[in-house]
Amino acid sequence: IVLASIFYFTMPKKKKNEKYSKNISLEGITVSNYSRKELEDLLYERYEKRKNEDAIFNYGGYQQRIKGSDIGISYDIPKTLDQLDRIEEKLLKNKNKNNSNDKIENAMVYMDYDNEKLKNAYVEANSVFNNETNEYIINPDKKEVILNKNIQKIFLDEKEYKEKVLKKFRSNNFDQIEKLNVSNTITPGIDIDKMYNDITR
Repeated sequence: IVLASIFYFTMPKKKKNEKYSKNISLEGITVSNYSRKELEDLLYERYEKRKNEDAIFNYGGYQQRIKGSDIGISYDIPKTLDQLDRIEEKLLKNKNKNNSNDKIENAMVYMDYDNEKLKNAYVEANSVFNNETNEYIINPDKKEVILNKNIQKIFLDEKEYKEKVLKKFRSNNFDQIEKLNVSNTITPGIDIDKMYNDITR
């Protein structure tokens, strides 16, 4: 751990006006067009605005708008640039060893968020679906119970929702409307104990 830390802090920083390698991509941005200072300015301008800009998601005829501040989004630009410097260092070492490689190295923007706020956004998105259909209907006059055997439930998959929302706030295509997939399930199960209690109470 000590050696790794020494390497990290002694690794030469990229000069502010020196262009990045052509083989590095950051969230779809070809960084070879930028120096470290130019890229730093671009990232601060682009990502800081997203805290107060709407990401738009369409799903099942509904739409949800989320600002970065709604889910506690924050960006670590210095850490992102340090990541690019490490990739640049690795590419330079490979070049010096005559290990030429045209493979694009993909980097990511370091981002943090509030998981509880993201969970609340998911619950809010799902709240538009009316999934309160009764599994059975009790008719006391006729002393009968009508079973609703096939109940359809419509919902957004929570894991996919979170992945797409977080990806959107990193994405180079932030202005485009994102489509979320809606799932439909048929739930044939009936809670027998609950039905019995409802009938006999």
